[in-house]
Order: sequence, then structure tokens, then C-alpha cells
Amino acid sequence: MIYMGWGISDDEIAWINSVLKEYPDRKAILCFHEYLEVTGGLGEIPKNIHEKIIKSNPNVCMVLSGHYHGSNQVVDQFDDNGDGINDRNVHEILFDYQSMPEGGSGYMRLMHFNEKEKKIIFRTYSPVLDDYYADASDFSIDQQEYEIPFSDLGLAPKEKKIATDCMQLSLYTDDEIGEVKNVKSGSEVTMQLNGVSMGNAGWYAEASDTFGGISRSSVATIE
Repeated sequence: MIYMGWGISDDEIAWINSVLKEYPDRKAILCFHEYLEVTGGLGEIPKNIHEKIIKSNPNVCMVLSGHYHGSNQVVDQFDDNGDGINDRNVHEILFDYQSMPEGGSGYMRLMHFNEKEKKIIFRTYSPVLDDYYADASDFSIDQQEYEIPFSDLGLAPKEKKIATDCMQLSLYTDDEIGEVKNVKSGSEVTMQLNGVSMGNAGWYAEASDTFGGISRSSVATIE
């Protein structure tokens, strides 16, 4: 989930793109103050977001927004691999209840991720009124309660393999080479390795404090 506020400039767009490209295997839901209009159209800033972020990042699957009182849903499709076939759906959803009494009567949109049935269930709820349906002429029931299958968002488990390509074993002993006490944080200490044979031995450092905390380094080989 990436949340952004009002007024998305090129600096914000560059930051969002950097995050999306850093995690290409994670599905992204973008949240903006303003994006989709009640008519289903886009203003100038949202158009810029659409072209520079949503269109160019295959891991984006949903966009949530408000600002405009009302609700709407638009599904955009994208051909990410250039084969002429649309292979990604992006659900763009507007929900905003601010023009209702008391600034919205506390209504909010809930997203329930049902892993067993592989779908997201959307519902509208007001904790103020303890009510699951905003009874207003400009909000139809199908815009307040609906479902989106995981498959429509490309949400599916991926099989990954973990392989071990190396193994390191460190044998720690109680043979003490030396000890330095009362070392101030951030300072450096040195120790002369006298009487330690070369090639078949190693050393490690162990630091402790008065609170019982201990940190131990890995074993370094003496060459």
C-alpha cells in the first residue's frame, strides 16, 4: 500500500516509481487524495499519474481515491509485455461521503481479504451509526458492496525455491587472547595476537555491557 497526499508532482512520482521498481514481485495498491472523478474521468494531475506510474509499473493492481463526493469504479487494462493482448487489470475506485450529514456520517470503505474464497469483499460501514449501508440517492448499493476476485488483480501464490550454495561453521572456544575493559561507545580497540599459530586457528571478538547484552563476531581465519 502506497499512500500519497494532495498535489502529486514529478518528485513524488519519481519516489513512487522507485518504490514500485524496488519491489517488482509485490502487488501494489496506490492510494491518492484525488484520482478518479465521479464521472469516471481523470483530471490533469491524475492523468499524469496514470501515464507515468500506473501504466509503466506492472505490479500496480488497484488505485483508491477520494476528494470528490460520490463513488465510481473503472477497470483499466494494460498490455505489459507488448504482445497486443491486455494482461493486467487495474481497478480504480472512488469513494467519498463528505457531503453527507456530519461530514460523511463516519462512513468508510472496508476491504476484507478472503483467502479461502480468493476474493476481496468491499463493504461500507459507519462506526458512528453502526450501519453497513449509506442510504443516499447518490450511492447505489452495487457501489458500496461488491467483490473482486484475486485472479482479476493477478493475486496468486508464486512458487519459489530456496537453495543452499554455501555453508559456514564457526567453532567458538573459551581460549582468551586478551581483554579490554571500559571501552567507550564508538571507539576502536586493538589486540596483539601473541602465541597464536598461523593457518590452523582463528579469532573472534565478543563485546558485552553491564546490562548483560552480548554481541559476538564471526570467526576470522589467521593467515
